[in-house]
Amino acid sequence: MNRYICLLIFAFMIAGCNNNDEKVLKDILSSTESSIHPLYIQSSNAYWNGTISGDSEEFAKYSEANIAMSR
Repeated sequence: MNRYICLLIFAFMIAGCNNNDEKVLKDILSSTESSIHPLYIQSSNAYWNGTISGDSEEFAKYSEANIAMSR
């Protein structure tokens, strides 16, 4: 979640760039989002399932997804 906020702030800071810079920024943001979004969904689902069931395997999935997002 924090990454999305940082990416949005970064996008607003670069808003004054010319068209070529905007295209590069949009490409960077979309590639970052496409790699993080599935991990975020996986992390959220694992946390939810772990919280409801108390299953340590779900918390391990949650931890792995969070580590993968931070890379």
